[in-house]
Amino acid sequence: MVDPGGPTCQRERPPRAAENDAHRWYAALALHGLLPPVVSVFATGGDAHERGTDDAARRLAESVLADLPRARGMLPAVIDRGASPGFHPQLATVRAFASVARAREIPTRGCALGRAPTPDLVDALGSEGVPWSDPHDPRTLAIRWPDSNRTVTMPHAWIGRHLCVVLPCISADAPRRGPMTAALASIADACGVGDDGQPCELAARIVAGCFAGITLVVDADLALVRARPGRGSPRLVPVRRLFAGHRVPAPASWVVALARGFDGWLRQRVPSSAVRFVGPAAESPWTAAVGDPIGAIGWADDGPRRRAPPVWNPRAR
Repeated sequence: MVDPGGPTCQRERPPRAAENDAHRWYAALALHGLLPPVVSVFATGGDAHERGTDDAARRLAESVLADLPRARGMLPAVIDRGASPGFHPQLATVRAFASVARAREIPTRGCALGRAPTPDLVDALGSEGVPWSDPHDPRTLAIRWPDSNRTVTMPHAWIGRHLCVVLPCISADAPRRGPMTAALASIADACGVGDDGQPCELAARIVAGCFAGITLVVDADLALVRARPGRGSPRLVPVRRLFAGHRVPAPASWVVALARGFDGWLRQRVPSSAVRFVGPAAESPWTAAVGDPIGAIGWADDGPRRRAPPVWNPRAR
């Protein structure tokens, strides 16, 4: 019989304490880049597609914005590549993040990265009481890092806010071209350094040094897949998924790892150690679906839909 008070006795810790220790260890490892970035996955669609999209977008917004400091404010930045399906995020996704921010009393002001916002997009944020940033506001701030000769110019009102980028899922059948890396390139371009040879690294430094944190939301309800030149027309794939990478604060190394890890997984759609999926749809982040070939300005034809070939080669390259 072992003496309960002897030196060889190890008392069992409560499950709650052990769980908290695990969370602390994971946070410490992730902070030092020893664990892959986490990507939340929520499914949209279902029997009532519109209602399912609204519900999924709102649940995603509530989950990623739960730890957002209210005093910092949020800057929803929308990337809109065009009016055709697949070139822009759903209005329901943009509206959900604005609605959750308003419910939590977070000061919010929207902006567009690249293409000017459409009237529908302006109305979507306006319906939630979110104004748009003035693109001609002369109050800017020039920033230069000691080890760089490039000057970053950005609106003064952006400094210190939480950057929430909502973007469509546009991917190309070519290396290093995916939605998150394209979003970082848009951030660098908006700050006047988009012509640099390493826009992702520069954008990551901008995020880490000028914003309170970042949320990258990839709206893959309809994913647009562009083939290589001369290899076919773009294809729309109804994935019915929303992806989000979120970090407060966001170190530059983590931002780069998230963008490259997610886009690398997206090209091949095979289990990867570069990112870790969590959320209701984490077990099936990509779904087999019907694709429609489209032209540059819309649907290629009005003929019957056909089963699309595999979007990417599932074998590792």
